[in-house]
Amino acid sequence: MGSRALNFFTRFRRPLPVDAILGTHSLDEVRQATVSLGKVAAPIAATTLLIFSRSIISMLFLSRLGKTDLAGGSLALAFANITGYSILKGLAMGMEPICSQAFGAKKPSILIQTYQKTLLCLLLICIPISLLWLNMEPLFLRLGQDEGVVKVARACMVCFIPELFAQALLQPLRTFLRTQGLTTPVTVACLIAGIVHLPINYLLVVYIDLRATGVALALAWNSINTTLGLLAYLVISKKTIKPWQGKGVFLRNFPVYGVLAGTARPDLGARIKLFSFYFIGMPIAILLAFKWEFGFRGLWFGLLASQISCVSMMAYTLMNMDWKQQAKRAGELAEAAGDKDD
Repeated sequence: MGSRALNFFTRFRRPLPVDAILGTHSLDEVRQATVSLGKVAAPIAATTLLIFSRSIISMLFLSRLGKTDLAGGSLALAFANITGYSILKGLAMGMEPICSQAFGAKKPSILIQTYQKTLLCLLLICIPISLLWLNMEPLFLRLGQDEGVVKVARACMVCFIPELFAQALLQPLRTFLRTQGLTTPVTVACLIAGIVHLPINYLLVVYIDLRATGVALALAWNSINTTLGLLAYLVISKKTIKPWQGKGVFLRNFPVYGVLAGTARPDLGARIKLFSFYFIGMPIAILLAFKWEFGFRGLWFGLLASQISCVSMMAYTLMNMDWKQQAKRAGELAEAAGDKDD
């Protein structure tokens, strides 16, 4: 294990000649590929920033309401992210390898069916999550949380349920468009929803005086606006595949869910994330925050350590992956799925 790690880091120390980096490709080909990649990646990065900006706006309004509302709203946001939104996002990521390969193999029926199956799965998983959110008050009280804070958190959790179902619609829709190379519509929809998010917060939190529940409803409104924007694009667009075309497959097998998008190897990415966050990040965070009394900074250092280790292991995996074999495997998977569909 030590020699492998040493070989991995020594690769970055050796200066590579230009021919070794470019291979058989010319500088013009590399430049064109970089521009094409930027056209896809830039809207995705902008979308991520817009999604995070709505949380900043929510926290700004929560901070104006006092300690109890801030604590209750923050507790509800954290609980919703961990037990709800992260689950939906993780499950929706399983679409990536299947949809990417189906679109590349020009098999739109597989793309549509994967979207429909994932959508049904997410809608079904929202039911037990909603029941958990409705009954979270006794759990927090047993964990020693303040009764007033828990009361605010419970009211916010009830208001988060509409957003939960909106996210169940939104997450697979984003992946459905992204695997077709259509990233700009998602950015535009998030931008429009983000622009109206601020006045909606003011309307609900300040003008109507719904306080923390107004923040929760504004977040739900934001997700609904984004989803409606993407659905409107699908209706009017002539170049995208429509997710409602083809045969209905809601009652057939569910798709395999993955983390390492595009390679159809969900176990590999899951193992890397599990090891990085729970066997590296969590112990470091606990030691720094509690044993060595770094406090909140210790928690952040633990999170940073988990992210660095995750990126390093994924980079090592990608560097040692046989991409010709992966391309061959992707074609076989797409053919097998197409034959099963027929």
